[in-house]
Amino acid sequence: MTNYQGQYVFKKSDKTMLMWTEEGELSPDFTTISPPTADHEWQNNEWVLPKVVYLAQLAEAKSYLLHQLTDKADRFKAQILVGYSQAEIDSFYRQEREAREWKVNNQAKTPMLSQIVESRPEIPSLAVLVEKIIEKADTFSAVMGGIIGKKQAIETQIELAKNNEELTACEQEIEQWQLANH
Repeated sequence: MTNYQGQYVFKKSDKTMLMWTEEGELSPDFTTISPPTADHEWQNNEWVLPKVVYLAQLAEAKSYLLHQLTDKADRFKAQILVGYSQAEIDSFYRQEREAREWKVNNQAKTPMLSQIVESRPEIPSLAVLVEKIIEKADTFSAVMGGIIGKKQAIETQIELAKNNEELTACEQEIEQWQLANH
C-alpha cells in the first residue's frame, strides 16, 4: 500500500491541487498526475484535451501559420523589388503590355516606353528597351510563380493538417523556405 501523505495531488473533477494529508492510498477522486493544461479533463485514468478544445486550438494554430506563410511570401516579393520605386512598380504591367504589343506590331503606340527611351540616352532604341522589359518581366513572373506555387503548396498542407505534428512540419517548412537566386 502506497502512502501519499504529504504529496501534492490533483482533484480529477476540477484540477484543484492540494497536499494529501491522510495516511495511505488516495481517494479515487484524486490523482498524482498534474493536468498538462487548464483545458484538460480526466477521462479513462488520464488527462485528455476535449475534442472541441483541441479542434479550436488546431484552427488557431493553422490561422497563425497561414499568416506567417503569407508574410514570408510578401517578404520574398519585397526582396525582389528592392531598388525600385513604388511608381516604377506600379508601371511594370503597363511597360510590359506596351513592350509585348510593340514586339507583335512595331507600329503600336508606346507612350510610356517612348518617354523612357527619350529620357535615357544610354538606351539606344525602343527595340532594346522592349527586349529588356520583356526579359525582366519573364524573370519576375518565373520567380513570383515559384514563390506563389510554394506558398500554395504549404498552404494546402496547413489546411489539410489533422494534428499538431503535421502543423509542426509545416512550420518547419516555412522556416526553412529560402528564396532561390533571382
